Amino acid sequence: MHLEDWPVFDPTCILPELEADVAAVRRLAGLGRAARQAAALPLHQPLAEAAFSLADAQANRRKQSYGDLLVEDLNVCAVRLLAPAEETEVLADERHLWAVASEEGALAALTVRLTPELVSEGLAGEFILRVSELRQKAGLTSNERIRIVYTASARLAEALETHRVLICMETQADALQAFTRADPPRASEALKSLFTITQFHGEKVTFGIEKA
Repeated sequence: MHLEDWPVFDPTCILPELEADVAAVRRLAGLGRAARQAAALPLHQPLAEAAFSLADAQANRRKQSYGDLLVEDLNVCAVRLLAPAEETEVLADERHLWAVASEEGALAALTVRLTPELVSEGLAGEFILRVSELRQKAGLTSNERIRIVYTASARLAEALETHRVLICMETQADALQAFTRADPPRASEALKSLFTITQFHGEKVTFGIEKA
C-alpha cells in the first residue's frame, strides 16, 4: 500500500533542451547501427571511427557532450563530425572506406578498414559470444563462475591470449586455458558434455566450459 500521496506533476522538471539532445543522440546511434548492419559489421567488432553530419546548429555541442555515449553504443574508438567537403566524398565512397546510413538531415559514416588490433579484438568478441551461448545451453546463472579450455587456429589463439582479461571478465571465467592434442585437458564429465567445435571469420576453435 502507498502510505504517501502520489507526487505532484512539476512542469519545471521538464528540460526541453535535454530531451532534444537525447532524441538527436538516439537518432545518430540508430543511423550508426544501421550502417553497421548494411555492411554486415557485427557490434562486437570494434571500428576505428564514426563520423556524422547533422543539419543542426547544436551538432558540435552535442558531439562534445555525448560523444562518449556514441563511442560506447557503436563500439568505435572515436566520434567526430564530418566536414562539408568530406560528406560528398563519403557519399561517393569510391574507395569503399565507409559504411553509410542516412536520413533527412543526418548521415552516419563508419570506417570499415580494420587494423590487426581491431581484428584481434573482434575475434575475442566473437569468442565471448560463443562462450555465452554455451553458458546458456548449460543452464548456468549469470553469477556462476566457469573454467574455459580451448584449442584454436593460430591467429585466433593469439587474439584470445591478448584479450584474456576481457574474455574472463565478460564470461565470468576464473581460467582460460589453452590445450593441444598432444596435451589435452583433464576433462570432467561436465566438461566433456559441454565441448563444442566452431568456426568464424576463417578461424577454428574447439572449447569447453565447466563450473569453476
